[in-house]
Amino acid sequence: MTITIIISICILLLVAYTFDLTTAKTKIPSVILLLIFGWGIRQLSQLVDVKIPDLTALLPIFGTLGLVLIVLEGALDLEMNKSKFTLVKKTVLTAVVSMFVLAFGFAFLMHNIWDTPVKIALVNVIPVCVISSSVAIASASNLSGNTKEFVIYESSLSDILGVLFFNFIAFNELITLHSFAEFGFQLVIMFVIVREGAFLIKAFFFTLFGYSFQTEEIINPQTLGLALIVTAAIFLIRFIILYLARIPIMPLLYIAPRGLITILLFFAIPSYQ
Repeated sequence: MTITIIISICILLLVAYTFDLTTAKTKIPSVILLLIFGWGIRQLSQLVDVKIPDLTALLPIFGTLGLVLIVLEGALDLEMNKSKFTLVKKTVLTAVVSMFVLAFGFAFLMHNIWDTPVKIALVNVIPVCVISSSVAIASASNLSGNTKEFVIYESSLSDILGVLFFNFIAFNELITLHSFAEFGFQLVIMFVIVREGAFLIKAFFFTLFGYSFQTEEIINPQTLGLALIVTAAIFLIRFIILYLARIPIMPLLYIAPRGLITILLFFAIPSYQ
């Protein structure tokens, strides 16, 4: 049994690494391929009637680890020096303003339409307001230097600040001076080492997540309308911010994906929320 587990893990890592290598040519983010791979394993196991243990209980564990590692990975993608000041200023503007406008806008609608408490509304909408660097950076691989650099900085900052914003709202019963002190401490400690750790967690998480998919639930007509409204709002706010900041709108308008970070944040929502 131990040998089987070790072999399975090695195969998974080899497959994940292959997906990472092929992303530049296929233009398909590796996380999408891992989801399909996990879903395919489920279909194959059902077809040949092979019993695979239910591992979905591990998703929250990998999700929590992933939240920490993706923040650190995002920090490693940033190179801070004087020559980057203008770029950083613009990316902070687009990342922070769009996140806050969307989060508080959606929360306001939830509060007024469904009478949802503002804090609970915020915790549930922040995940869809964060740009996924794991998808965005892969999508920008063939863009010109300045545009590609903008995507890397914006999506990395969005990941970092999104996780911190989520934790700040979700895990503070009362917003006090102490809460801000802890928030500042998180900003300091997030700048450490661990790109390989993030790769391992992403490989396991997305394969398990794909395996957990129920085929009939992938396209749910009941939620499709709401999803389209949220998507339209994301692009509208992004267009306005890019225009006001005098940043070239195309193709940056379309590079605002939701992916790994969104799923991880949803898994991290406390049960009482």
